[in-house]
Amino acid sequence: TIRDRLRHCMVRRVRQDVLDQLPSRTDTRVPIEMTEAQMPAHEELTPPIAQLVQRSLKRPLTQAEFLKLMSLLTTQRIISNGLVQLQFESLWPTIRGRRPEEGVLQGLSAPKLIELRQLVRQIVLEQGRKVVLFSQWRRMLSLAHWAVSDLLDDNGLRAGFFTGAEGQRRRTQNIVEFHDDPDFRILFTSDAGGVGLN
Repeated sequence: TIRDRLRHCMVRRVRQDVLDQLPSRTDTRVPIEMTEAQMPAHEELTPPIAQLVQRSLKRPLTQAEFLKLMSLLTTQRIISNGLVQLQFESLWPTIRGRRPEEGVLQGLSAPKLIELRQLVRQIVLEQGRKVVLFSQWRRMLSLAHWAVSDLLDDNGLRAGFFTGAEGQRRRTQNIVEFHDDPDFRILFTSDAGGVGLN
């Protein structure tokens, strides 16, 4: 009923109407193994997770148990990103002013950042393309920006953010610059970009 009432004043394009106008989607999976330092930290959380899952098979979890389970699973995901994200508060002040050299990156137990540097070299520097990089965590976006900052700086290129931490004006400006400025190559975005960019 609502759709019928709004039809004369609202244009809505649905996916099947625009699919033939969009470029084909390419998904490339890049498997990244955890480091030896990440594995024990990750596996240490498996027994309490398994215990809560087993308990949930016998009875519904209490709210406190459910929140504990979600917290443990989230911590495992953070560890999978890199121990540097898990230890962000203590490590960030010591690395943010340093150049992200190979030795520094290796010591952070964050293989995703090392792989990101390779992808930026290939896609941004060699192919001259722009990249939108999503992460659920602002900390990971900060680390990712730091990890490629020297590559961008050395080539006169820039990046910006589109997250809830920036004001509306700054977010809008970053979108405009990402679209219009050939030197603005990477947009680091959180879930805010899922709505704002679409």
